[in-house]
Amino acid sequence: MDWSSPYVLFNVVEGIIWVSLGILLLTRVRTFPSDQRWIIRTAAVALWLFGISDWLEAPTGGHLSLPIWALKLSVGATLVFLWYRYAGIDRDKWIDSRSLLMLIVLLIVWALIGWTWWTTAATV
Repeated sequence: MDWSSPYVLFNVVEGIIWVSLGILLLTRVRTFPSDQRWIIRTAAVALWLFGISDWLEAPTGGHLSLPIWALKLSVGATLVFLWYRYAGIDRDKWIDSRSLLMLIVLLIVWALIGWTWWTTAATV
């Protein structure tokens, strides 16, 4: 792994940030209502997995394999689902500007990931 590469450094640092956020969530889990703690614990695991996916991505130079893309997409979908559960999908509070913005950003990211994978797979 080329540690002088900005791509590698960015992904390593990003992975550290995601794992740290997951740890932070776990340290704060008791401050949440008991019926929402499963959401916080699951989100912490999802953030850890996302951080690990960044560490797996770092040495690839942007040419990710399909399993890494699948991991990233499934973690992203899990986090969106958890956000909706936390925001109160059962209480009709989930349609707000933050939720819609998050969903739009996720769809854009999925489209960019698909486009990148498609164009990269075609050139390899």
